[in-house]
Amino acid sequence: MKKLILFIIFLLLAVPIFAEPTLAIKALMDDSVSMLDWGIFKLENMLNSSFLAEKFNISIKVYYVWNSNRLIIYADSSLSQTDQKKMSEQEGKEWCKNVVKGIKFSVGIDPNTVGGRGFKGSSYLSVFFSHVGFSRTDTATEKIAEELDNITEIRVLLLSDRLVEDVGILICVAPLRGTRIMFEED
Repeated sequence: MKKLILFIIFLLLAVPIFAEPTLAIKALMDDSVSMLDWGIFKLENMLNSSFLAEKFNISIKVYYVWNSNRLIIYADSSLSQTDQKKMSEQEGKEWCKNVVKGIKFSVGIDPNTVGGRGFKGSSYLSVFFSHVGFSRTDTATEKIAEELDNITEIRVLLLSDRLVEDVGILICVAPLRGTRIMFEED
C-alpha cells in the first residue's frame, strides 16, 4: 500500500507544468514582421558580415525614416576604437568616400558611374526585401527595385578622436544612386 501511495505521489509530481505567455509576449507573437522589417534585418546582417565592416572597422545599421520616406544605411566608426590610426581631415573625407563606395558596390551599384545605376540596371536591394524562392509579378513588386534605389541614402559617421584635427564629427551623406557625396562637420 505504501508503494502504491508513493507511486501515485510520484506520478502527480511528474506531471509537466505548463506556463502561458504573458500578454506582452502574446502581442509580440501576434504582430507579424513586414517585408520592410525583414529586408532591413537581412540587409543589415549582410553589410555587417561583409568585407566592409572588417576592412573599415565600422558597424552598419539600416533603418527606415517614416517622415521623409528614406531608407538609411548608416555606417558608424565610433563603436570600435581599437588599433585606429589618426587621420587628417582630408584623409577622413577620403575614408568616408571609400566607405560609401564600398557600400554601393556591396549592393550592386557602380559607384563610378554618373547616374549610379546598378550593374544590372538597379541595385540588389530588392533581393533583401522579397521572399526567398517566391516571386510575384504585379505593378507594385516590379517597381520595388527602382523605388528602393531612389529612397536609399548612405550616411557615414567619423568621430573626431580618429582625426588629427579636432573638427568634432565628420559625417558624409550620399544617395545610393549618383556620385555626389556631401560632408557635414559638427
